[in-house]
Amino acid sequence: MYVYRAYASFVLEDYEACVKDYQKANGIQKLSSLSLYNMQLAQGLKFLHSSEFENAISYFTKAALKQTSARDPFLLRGISVVRFVLQNQLQPQIRIKTLKDGKRDLNRSIANSSGKDSQVLLLRSLVNFGLNYFFDAIVDIEHAIESSDEA
Repeated sequence: MYVYRAYASFVLEDYEACVKDYQKANGIQKLSSLSLYNMQLAQGLKFLHSSEFENAISYFTKAALKQTSARDPFLLRGISVVRFVLQNQLQPQIRIKTLKDGKRDLNRSIANSSGKDSQVLLLRSLVNFGLNYFFDAIVDIEHAIESSDEA
C-alpha cells in the first residue's frame, strides 16, 4: 500500500511524503528496481526543489544508472547542473566543465526521448550560449521553434 501512496504523492509533487512511503515500503519488503528508481527520482526532486543541487545531482545519477535508457534522470540532472552553475560563483574552468557535463546530460535526455522537446532544446541552447557555442545555440533555438510549432 505504501508504494501506491508514494506514487500518488509523486504525482502530486509531494516528494517528501513520497520518499517516506517508499522507505516504509522498503522496510517491509525490498522494493522492485522500478520502485527504487522512482524513489531516487523523488529524492532528487525533493533536493532540486530546495535548491540543494549537489544532492539532487547525486540522486539523479543513481536513477540514471538504474534506467540508462530513461529520459527523466538525465534531464533532471542536466537541469540541476545548470541551476548549480547559475547560482554559484565558479572559477571559469570549473564553470565550463560543469556546463559541458550539463550539456552531456541534456544530449542524453534528448537521445532517450521519443521526440524533440522544445523546452529541453531551449535549455540546451542556453548552455551552448554559456559555453560560447553560439552556432549550436542558434540551431537549438531553431529546432525548439520547429518542434513547438509541430505540437
